[in-house]
Amino acid sequence: MLVKSLEDLPTVMAKDGAEIREVLHPKNDPIGNHLSLAHATVKKGQETKKHVLEVVEIYYILSGQGVMTIDREQREVKKNDAIYVYPGSEQRIKNVGDVDLRFLVICAPPFSEDKTRVVE
Repeated sequence: MLVKSLEDLPTVMAKDGAEIREVLHPKNDPIGNHLSLAHATVKKGQETKKHVLEVVEIYYILSGQGVMTIDREQREVKKNDAIYVYPGSEQRIKNVGDVDLRFLVICAPPFSEDKTRVVE
């Protein structure tokens, strides 16, 4: 059994400006090479840089409110919303709420910095 606690994980700043904690990733954990799971935070009033990933991403909003932009489409998102991001899509998320925007990010195949490109 593999159990990890968010509080025990280091926080890193992603290329897009979100604070990330890698919860499960094949480079660190014996989980196979199919996906990765991260916890992300965008602080109140902040937004990520526009970026492109060459992998599938699924965002699951844990708390807060935001505006998700994928290519030319914008949608308001909130707690318990799931967002599917197609590979190669330009994306960003903006925190428009009164608290930190917190969400899980599932990547398949696993997240890799070399598959990420900031486009601003």
